[in-house]
Amino acid sequence: MQTVILHGGGTTAAETTKRLIERSGGPTARIVVLAHTGEDVAGKAKRSSDWLRENGAQDVLAPVGVSEALAALEKAAGVWIPGGDQNVLMATFAGTDLTMRLRDKKAIGGTSAGASLMSGLMPTGEGDSKTMRKGSVEIKPGLGALPHTIVDTHFFVRQRTQRLINMVLSSPYPVLGIGVDENAWCEVSPEGFLLVRAGQVALVEAQRIPPNAPLLAGNVKIKILGLGQSQNLAQPLVV
Repeated sequence: MQTVILHGGGTTAAETTKRLIERSGGPTARIVVLAHTGEDVAGKAKRSSDWLRENGAQDVLAPVGVSEALAALEKAAGVWIPGGDQNVLMATFAGTDLTMRLRDKKAIGGTSAGASLMSGLMPTGEGDSKTMRKGSVEIKPGLGALPHTIVDTHFFVRQRTQRLINMVLSSPYPVLGIGVDENAWCEVSPEGFLLVRAGQVALVEAQRIPPNAPLLAGNVKIKILGLGQSQNLAQPLVV
């Protein structure tokens, strides 16, 4: 089991980075940056590496090539994925065993697109989020660090509540929606407890009625967590 850190985008707080370093094993733990969420991989890699080092990490690798990145993960204790476009990273590593290589890391996390990649199913950004219709918002498999979830970011700032409800109701299997607001962050412990470290996080749970109906209809629970509040992700929401 691993610690998963979700940052909702905006300015990544030093506390977020230091927590990733701590949960990875401390300053000497190797952390690999996967900066493949956009065209400027080298630029993203340098910025993230510099930030990690500024906050105490002593062993940081940020390879640009796919084969180099996969090789670097073999001895990594922690992984960080910066923002950008989650679809780009998934396309870049398509056909590789990236997901398998991430499973044994002590800590993994990301901001914005990097956080959405932690999902079992992730938003692609495509579709019509204003229409409550099954499949009107596109979702695709993510990296699966949190397998039965859909993580959305910049959540309240960009008014994505309806989008997340739509995705949760449209999922082919039961999932928990996790909406992390901009400049907010939370961590999920190896035991499956989500703890809000800054800002607000929304949790969305839904029961389709009937389960295989072509239209979106169901019971939806929404729970808002603030600083210091937590939720056992294995338990139903109590609101």
